[in-house]
Amino acid sequence: MSDCRGLREEGNKLYYKGLESGISLLIVKERLKGALKYYYKAKSVAINNDDLSSTMKNIGKASLQMAKATSKELSRTSKLTDAEIMKLEVEVKFYSKESLSNLFIALRYGTGFKHKAWLDAMESDIGQIFTDIVICVRNFGNFDMRISSMFVLCGVIEWEELRAALYMQLATDLSEKASSP
Repeated sequence: MSDCRGLREEGNKLYYKGLESGISLLIVKERLKGALKYYYKAKSVAINNDDLSSTMKNIGKASLQMAKATSKELSRTSKLTDAEIMKLEVEVKFYSKESLSNLFIALRYGTGFKHKAWLDAMESDIGQIFTDIVICVRNFGNFDMRISSMFVLCGVIEWEELRAALYMQLATDLSEKASSP
């Protein structure tokens, strides 16, 4: 077994423990951060496109779960200060960007090396993850952070149709803001 694969497997153990139901968000995030550390180590020792594409997929999916867990924290805004809300929104923005960016890289590196079922699953996952991330970002209470995050995401989205959909959402949000008192 390659070093990369072994590190990914260790990361996967933490990743799946982080997805267990009934655990606190703090524990979820700690486990996912641990998984990400293993995945980033795996990335540094990947020796071929097959290893690299699998590792980038793992980073993308773990980053999505971090964005979702952090977004859940944001839903408790009545207990948070403005500074805490801003910090959490920045975290969601970061992990959302990391998720989409790494998933597109995984797909790019996997093309020509991975079998068709893997590529098809990645394409399907990217579409669903895009939807999940847009929901997380659109829930930001801070309008400027929401708009900024959407622009950042547009910069990493490689598919024109998804980028166009996000630009349309941006235009809608900006139009609504401009027409509100």
